[in-house]
Amino acid sequence: MAKEPSGINCTRGDGGHVYVINPYGRCVCFFKDRVDRFDDNTAIQDLFSRKPMILCRTNKQVAAVGAIGYFECSTVHQAKGLEYDNVIVIDTTINSLESLNVAYVAITRAKNRVLVIN
Repeated sequence: MAKEPSGINCTRGDGGHVYVINPYGRCVCFFKDRVDRFDDNTAIQDLFSRKPMILCRTNKQVAAVGAIGYFECSTVHQAKGLEYDNVIVIDTTINSLESLNVAYVAITRAKNRVLVIN
């Protein structure tokens, strides 16, 4: 997992927060020139309090999220061309050029905050 800011700049302003959760449940937040680490779920709670759009790869995943009572959810394909203030991306496995394009579309839907859960 990265230890330094990425240096990636946003063409439409200062950019936002990028949260990444690793398989061990640790969360890292990249923002401008700093990196914050969270060993608890405060970053996730903060993001959910902002009512994010959850983007999934398949309709089956959307149905599973809906089954637990969260309805701000869509497939990446349906979200293409749209923007949301805050986004949670589920299943960003990259094993081909097509899956890389899907992950790119999903991650770039966020205006302010994106959380990637793999």
